[in-house]
Amino acid sequence: MSSIERYVGKVISIEVVGGRYHEGMLIDFGPDIMVIFDSKNCYYYIPLAHLKHLRLSPQDGLEREDSFQNIIINSGTGLLSFRNILEKAKDILVKLFVTGNNSVYGYITDVLSDYVLFNSPVYKTMAININHIKWLGLTEQNQTFYSKGRKELQVQDTLNATAALTFEQQLNKLVGEIVVFDMGMELNRIGLVVSINGDFIELISANEETHLLNINHIKMFHS
Repeated sequence: MSSIERYVGKVISIEVVGGRYHEGMLIDFGPDIMVIFDSKNCYYYIPLAHLKHLRLSPQDGLEREDSFQNIIINSGTGLLSFRNILEKAKDILVKLFVTGNNSVYGYITDVLSDYVLFNSPVYKTMAININHIKWLGLTEQNQTFYSKGRKELQVQDTLNATAALTFEQQLNKLVGEIVVFDMGMELNRIGLVVSINGDFIELISANEETHLLNINHIKMFHS
């Protein structure tokens, strides 16, 4: 029995990289992923690489909330994979937590070698490195974002037609474009891409400062 498997069917509290905490029932797992269901009827698919801490919730020893009473617990085959979950989640309203303080909401339109194309009503088409996705959230209810369905959101695909196989190859197409990296959480993440050499992107910000960004730490971008 794996370390994760013995918690299946129990209510747990976890900490995810990025200072995020979740509490819910562990309903399934795989070699690189765990799935918990919380009291707000949301499924969280969490890559084990980003799991910092797990413990039994004090709630597990008490009478469980109604939302946990009728959950069908998977037999725990341990065969789930995060990539498979991403493929199955295509064209479904989901939320992804990658960086910063907020999740991004929208649709996965394609799963490439090491990144996904994600259509967001706020950020439009984004390229997101799979290795930096901390979790994927999916509600079991018919959810809409911003009180609109997908057809009403009318997100324009701006990368799909020219998508490269890998995240780094897609980055190399950005020379000469004004790009927002990592949702622009820092001012040095927004600017004109001048060149890409080796592991570094040369970027000129709005105030004409030049910055070098390490490609290995770029989590996502949109332009």
